[in-house]
Amino acid sequence: MSPGKNLAYTRVDFINESGDLVAYGTHTKYVGKSSSDPNNVKFSEDGDKVIEGADIE
Repeated sequence: MSPGKNLAYTRVDFINESGDLVAYGTHTKYVGKSSSDPNNVKFSEDGDKVIEGADIE
């Protein structure tokens, strides 16, 4: 996810074994004032680990 001030967006690429792009998907969401919510977390660059905030299972 790439956050902006009011929009967050993601993109995923599907690559076949030859390395060719066969499909991709995108999603854009209006996040408005939620970016200042005290319950937000920040993730590592690869999105694998929570690096700031509480990790809720």
